[in-house]
Amino acid sequence: MVLGSPVPSAEGYRIICVWSAWKAERERDARTGIMERAVSAIASLNGKLSGRSRIRTREDLASKTGLIMKEAKRHLSFTIHEDEVETFRQSRRGRPGPDTTYVRTVRKRFRITTEPIRENIAYDERCDGIFPLITNASLTPEEVLQNYKYQPRLEKRNEQMKSVYSVMPMVFKRVDRIESFLFMFFIAMLIEALIEMSARLSMKSMKIESIPIYHERKERESPTADRLLSIFSNVQFHMLLTQEKVMEVFQPELSGIQRKLLKMMEIDPEKYVLPA
Repeated sequence: MVLGSPVPSAEGYRIICVWSAWKAERERDARTGIMERAVSAIASLNGKLSGRSRIRTREDLASKTGLIMKEAKRHLSFTIHEDEVETFRQSRRGRPGPDTTYVRTVRKRFRITTEPIRENIAYDERCDGIFPLITNASLTPEEVLQNYKYQPRLEKRNEQMKSVYSVMPMVFKRVDRIESFLFMFFIAMLIEALIEMSARLSMKSMKIESIPIYHERKERESPTADRLLSIFSNVQFHMLLTQEKVMEVFQPELSGIQRKLLKMMEIDPEKYVLPA
């Protein structure tokens, strides 16, 4: 379900509100799971409080309970109760009789109860599954949603920055260092894109539907640069040295698939050697 918002964003762009049943179910299950884990942890804590516990003061118990309820504090509230537990013991040793006197001792015991915050739960239930899309294009709400669904395929290179290259936040104090760091990955992705485009265009011109570049010679219709380069990971050059002088260079023996891939990437296999 999609609906255009009458109120624009702070920058003046259109806002499209989208409701997803799958996202709503996932958010509801996540909220329920957080609440159930918190209630279970409180029950375990109550079990410890009923016996011998190191928690002696209300302040310590409130701090401990606050940590347990940290994730669920929006949807659950807790109350600390202080019960009085009476115990009686003989004032003197010996077998009890009609004239035995007893000493009454009152001990305070803490107990925690939880209560759902129904107004917050109801509010979040109404918001489950809703997320906004902001656009500056003159498209219908349905077309905006379709373009959003296509986005992961459109921005495949951005996805590769986190998956293939494992780019992560770095502690750089200067903007130019951040730009230089990301520029190196941009160049690497650009080279990968050119390798893939060269191989795929060659497959199309040579009328090759797929090539066996995966394990057990599994076919691939759209080879990736990562897999293409891995085919050449076992290529080795060897040099025979005598007193730091190169006596002979042993060139690699390329396999049939390696020679085929070099031609597809417009590289002469005969020049894929180490200069003598």
